[in-house]
Amino acid sequence: NWIYLSCDFGVVVLNPVTKAIKETYRYIANNAQEIQALETQIKNDSIYVKTKQNVLAALLSDKQNLQDFRNWKNSNFIFEEIENNLLPKNSLIVSPKKYLKKDGFWWIADSKNGLLSEFDGSFKRYSPNGVIGDVSKIFKNDNKIIAFGTETSIFDGILWTKSVQKINNVVITQNGWTWEIVNNQVRVSNPKTNQQRVLSRFANDGNFQGNVLCLREDKNNRMWIGTDNGVAVLPISENIFIGNVNASSPFYERRRLLIQENVQAIAVDGGNRKWIGTSNALYLFGDDGDELIEIFNTKNSPLASNNIQGIEILDSGEVFILTKNGLISYKSDASDVNVAFKEPLIYPNPVRPEFNGVLTISDLTDNTDVKITDLAGNLIYETISNGGTATWDLKFQGTRVASGIYLVLCTNEDETQNLVGKFAVIR
Repeated sequence: NWIYLSCDFGVVVLNPVTKAIKETYRYIANNAQEIQALETQIKNDSIYVKTKQNVLAALLSDKQNLQDFRNWKNSNFIFEEIENNLLPKNSLIVSPKKYLKKDGFWWIADSKNGLLSEFDGSFKRYSPNGVIGDVSKIFKNDNKIIAFGTETSIFDGILWTKSVQKINNVVITQNGWTWEIVNNQVRVSNPKTNQQRVLSRFANDGNFQGNVLCLREDKNNRMWIGTDNGVAVLPISENIFIGNVNASSPFYERRRLLIQENVQAIAVDGGNRKWIGTSNALYLFGDDGDELIEIFNTKNSPLASNNIQGIEILDSGEVFILTKNGLISYKSDASDVNVAFKEPLIYPNPVRPEFNGVLTISDLTDNTDVKITDLAGNLIYETISNGGTATWDLKFQGTRVASGIYLVLCTNEDETQNLVGKFAVIR
């Protein structure tokens, strides 16, 4: 029940029901070299991957780690070549690479025109819903993601559609001020008082320690500033327009945060954590930047490039990451909070045997205490929500929990309200 996708950065294993990516076989050539997968076939108990250099084969088994190059061997397996004379004649069929005839209908992979089929009566192109054209910038507006480039696309949380919406590259803070990047400096304006000031890398006039590349306000009314030499932070107050202004630098492991890195994108999630993109990786830091939570790169994630050029986060916690080589989204474990304390959303529910991800409890208020127990009341897991979301890896004392019904007990931060949810686990 898995789909194996041959990509120019390896083989991606996809669950077609949940849309979750199980794993990626990327560095599987000799000595852990990266591959370009031209085609993948499964025959009997083995998987075969055609690359530009050779064919790699491995035993297809749950006990086999196929991300380890040592479990792949060179093979003399012969991939079937397509016979064009067997295909129907149609102007869309220009450069066919693979075909399938199912229930009397043709499905053809054409390198020129994409996926083709006569399923709807005549041959048409089919493509998954996504952005249109190449993307150069992403923005969030009214809890929608706008992808801007050769075309403009807008994502409403469910579908991508073509858009003609204009892009305004100005950050408007909670107090109504506008912040703009002008010539690698920051121009701050208060439209109510007509006050304005340009801040830069000079002492007492910004003191950013580098050229400014990006801006983002956090939930504590602080402006996080990405430069070509790390991160700077400014409190948003009336003092910005008068007197000396010197940004502070968060410190991680006794060094200025991401010093000597090009910080090209910053976003803030529902837990006020900082997602920071550089030309080398995607980082997730805690509220103040002094705790490193995650590092994502092409080796440990499906990122198409380590060069991160934009980050935006929907209220649901879905993180959109624009890289040099394309746009990808990631469901994080933090979301914006609900003002009202209501029944939590628990998913997946039920948890089926093939599910390998984390259980997510969302629609919570900030800092909700979450306890998970069995029906007998035994405590299995406890955590505090990141913004409006809490997660659990479904393990107790290092082992996946048994089949059964489990309770989720939620208590808000001031302990005035309690809610109970439940979910099932099927082994």
